[in-house]
Amino acid sequence: MPLTRVNPVSLSALCAGIQLALEESLPDVYWVVAEISELTAHRNGHCYLQLIEKGLRGEPVAQVRATIWAKRWEAIRYQFEAATGQRLAPGMRCLLAAAVSFHPRYGLALDVRAVDTSFALGELARARQAALERLERLGHLDRNKQHTLPTVVQRVAVISSATAAGFQDFEHQLAASGYRFALTLFPAAMQGADAPAAVRAALRAVTARPGEFDAVVVIRGGGAKTDLVAFDDYALARALARAPLPVLTGIGHERDESLADLVAHTCLKTPTAVAAFLIELAQQADGRLAYAARRLREAAYARLAAERRRFDVPAQRLPLLVRAALTKQHNRLALAQARIHALDPARLLARGYTRTTYADGRPVRSALEVKAGQQLLTHFADGSVQSTV
Repeated sequence: MPLTRVNPVSLSALCAGIQLALEESLPDVYWVVAEISELTAHRNGHCYLQLIEKGLRGEPVAQVRATIWAKRWEAIRYQFEAATGQRLAPGMRCLLAAAVSFHPRYGLALDVRAVDTSFALGELARARQAALERLERLGHLDRNKQHTLPTVVQRVAVISSATAAGFQDFEHQLAASGYRFALTLFPAAMQGADAPAAVRAALRAVTARPGEFDAVVVIRGGGAKTDLVAFDDYALARALARAPLPVLTGIGHERDESLADLVAHTCLKTPTAVAAFLIELAQQADGRLAYAARRLREAAYARLAAERRRFDVPAQRLPLLVRAALTKQHNRLALAQARIHALDPARLLARGYTRTTYADGRPVRSALEVKAGQQLLTHFADGSVQSTV
């Protein structure tokens, strides 16, 4: 049917009718579950949101603008950050208390009155559990633990805030230990929405310097549970798990372990606990060296004693051996003297033998040597007789 122009109305009048109809049909405040797709904190103090609901394939099935007016924005923001440790940001699923409003100029929007922090915490827990299951499924929980931690960890890459008290305590405790540690700080934000990306960037800077470090230490001081939500970030946990060096964490909390703790090679509660662990490694190595030195010294002393005993026996026998050798030589000498004495020509002469020599004293050895006219001397025990042949 063709439309007839009966009693036309102005746009503003139509919008006013829509506004009145919505106010009459949707007069209450409703709790709405939606994802924040856009968030802008304006300098006028208001916060403008774009809320969205996605289908099974991630496609938008509903979308609406929302506003948190300045008089509520500061309180909502403070309460949310205090409870969850995070800022409201795009990508979060939230439970919001909102009234439906319609403005003739700006159109349909939700007037946000409150944000349920317990729902947000539940979402964080759900996201953490999903991330944990994914890490386990991909084998990341044990990946970094497969690295061999050096016997002594001295070259340490530290990821922390440079001004954090936890880092200062860590540094001072190592300095007071008496052992030498080479610390290289890679500064990063350690809490808040920017922390996961900052820690990952610092880790990339560490891995860009291969061979310079024995281990990576990720530390921060104590804080509320919600201050440490950043360490349940999946991307951060995966980066730590895949680090080419052993990762030690001291994130300063007594609650259940974060995902970063779970994927780390060694998880300790606080920065000072990490320092104590490194010092203990050095002390254990020192003790092993001292024990080895003591054993080596004892073995050397035992060997020296054994060698001394081995040489002491000949040393004790040496005088006896010398005396025996001297006695033997003395006996040989006496026997030689006796033989010489027995062969003394004077003794032979005394027994009636004679000895004949030429006039010049040469002995006459054969009668064939003697010629006529030579003078000879015949020696007796009591004198000599000269004769001519």
